[in-house]
Amino acid sequence: MQAYKIVDWVRQYEVTVGNHAVDKYCEELPPVEKLRKSPLPYVRVENTGHGITPTAQEIIDKCPAIKGMFEMAVWGLYGKLLILAANQPRGFRGWILDQKQRPMHAQQIGRTLGIFCTESLNRAIGILTSPEVGLLELCEFRQTCARLRNNAQDCASFKKETESESDTKQEKDSRCAPVDSDSAIAEAREAGLKRTIANLFERRANFNPKTRQGRANNTTVKDIFDQLETAVRSGTKTTEIFAAVADEARTASKMSHFVTVMESEQFGYVPEKRGWFRKARQT
Repeated sequence: MQAYKIVDWVRQYEVTVGNHAVDKYCEELPPVEKLRKSPLPYVRVENTGHGITPTAQEIIDKCPAIKGMFEMAVWGLYGKLLILAANQPRGFRGWILDQKQRPMHAQQIGRTLGIFCTESLNRAIGILTSPEVGLLELCEFRQTCARLRNNAQDCASFKKETESESDTKQEKDSRCAPVDSDSAIAEAREAGLKRTIANLFERRANFNPKTRQGRANNTTVKDIFDQLETAVRSGTKTTEIFAAVADEARTASKMSHFVTVMESEQFGYVPEKRGWFRKARQT
């Protein structure tokens, strides 16, 4: 199971049992039992003065194509995510989880924060998780550890594994890599595809295979799942992405809105360019 996680949470925002901020330049991270046990009442934010940091500039550079001050919305979302991440007992802070320490997907985050524009939310999350910005990441979350939330000592090794910057890139990629078999991937894809088409059909999208528009819509959905399956098999995404697509289809009012969400960085769909006359020419 995957969950969103604030990058470098401990060094940037964590507090010790003595209510002292963790030194961001420390070589070794403090063990979980040395951190404040209850949720943080405040989250510290670094004062960068009047200058624009490289991270802020990256966010600005990714937003010009979007009308309005969207970069401010991205920063606002990040601030809200920091509050959610701080409202957890030690051993789970830094993760975007619900009150039962279960991962929250984009729709749950939107409902919790009162954000009802799914398209904008996904775009903002895509910017925060982009390699250039790197403020948020989607990483493997061990659900079994949530059952031990009353025993921080048992979760200490997990926290060290997921939050230590001393890990090598290879180790980080390994713990975030999917472990799904080929059959599991195929099963998850098929289930997600059926749910997606059913959800879009409920929104009165045209999926009648006897019509030209229906065939085009079905082809587009198939292309989306083909690309996502490739990403899952390459290790850049997990099978949970198929269910996330179906969830987005349930809230999309139009097929065009659904495709726009799929083109966001979170899903990474690149529309296929086809010539309608090719098959006719070949035959």
